[in-house]
Amino acid sequence: MLLVACDPIPHPDVTVREAAGSGVRFRLVSGDGNYVVVQASGPGATVPGAGWWRVDRRDGSVVALPDASQATRVSRDGSRVLLEQMAGGTVVLWAGGTVLTPPTGARFSDDLTFAVFVDADGTVKTWETATQAVAPVEPGFPRPPGTTAATAKGISDDGRTVQYALSSAAPIERFVDLDAGQAVDRPDQTDFDFPFYANDRFVLAANGDAFIHVHEIGECVDLSPIPQESWAELVTLPGGQSGRRFDNLTTGQSITGDPLVATNGKIGWIYAEAPGRCPGLPTPELCVGASSAVAILANGHRTFDTGPHERGSMDISANGRFLVLDKYIQPRYLNPFTRGPVRVIDWVTGTAETLSQGSPALTIDAQISDDQRLVATTTNDGGWYEFAAAPT
Repeated sequence: MLLVACDPIPHPDVTVREAAGSGVRFRLVSGDGNYVVVQASGPGATVPGAGWWRVDRRDGSVVALPDASQATRVSRDGSRVLLEQMAGGTVVLWAGGTVLTPPTGARFSDDLTFAVFVDADGTVKTWETATQAVAPVEPGFPRPPGTTAATAKGISDDGRTVQYALSSAAPIERFVDLDAGQAVDRPDQTDFDFPFYANDRFVLAANGDAFIHVHEIGECVDLSPIPQESWAELVTLPGGQSGRRFDNLTTGQSITGDPLVATNGKIGWIYAEAPGRCPGLPTPELCVGASSAVAILANGHRTFDTGPHERGSMDISANGRFLVLDKYIQPRYLNPFTRGPVRVIDWVTGTAETLSQGSPALTIDAQISDDQRLVATTTNDGGWYEFAAAPT
């Protein structure tokens, strides 16, 4: 595996925008690093009251966002925010001050420019944020015989590569390149037939040039999953060529959670863990004894030991070089459910940075800007902390 010559990018400059316990919690940072989305239970140093707010980091100006249970995504330029109500799963898209209601079940691109959904007629279609125009996907791509239903899964930022699942006796995950007129089908073996299970996960890159595929087969013992086969690989589009496969023979650990993939599809990240014995409990599968974060490349992989206990949150930089994650500091069955601090892993230099300097509380729920120089976090007790690279 060839590593490009690159210097580490540490983040020593710390700014506390909202202290832990302030009632204001960081949630999202835009890719350009200019905006953050925060949730407030009352006024704070950066917002005038309770609710959801978009804050301009450059001048401190704020804009109120629609009421929601959670904000799930912000566009790279901060002009669009996707929000969701937990009750009923209602989703709204705030776009430059206009509140849009996307089609039911819509799955958005990373930059919130397009969505894919299954219309009332059962066919897969796209929806454009700027115009709300709807376009069909499936003409020219007939479904396999015996298909019973489709499920929208993902779409590229330009709306020209679409991902959806097709249900049948032999379900598949389909990736359609509308410009190339090509479809790539992958078997989707996600099912559960106790005590055995299969789980396939797929994530499309924002530019539509690749996807990451995670596959796992295992057996459940005492309701705890024991993997027998687990692997991940990058697949290029539109042709569907697979890169070198990472498998769990390397770590002996099960790949858990959804994988992450860089905007350009060149790098993916997965998280793997293995059971260990919990203190004072007889069943070893109840705790995570060891875990790894793995950078998946077209021609190989790089593995980083992330220690015991369950993972908290994970995010990657747009180019996939950096992974930011936090973990529980003890087994989750013990109270309190404390996580942190955030770690920043650089697969290129092989370095790992802990974001604890200047912070009296443990940092969690980190996100990183596209230029990789800003990491924004909150803590177990709320707040808004920023860790920045030194000016060049």
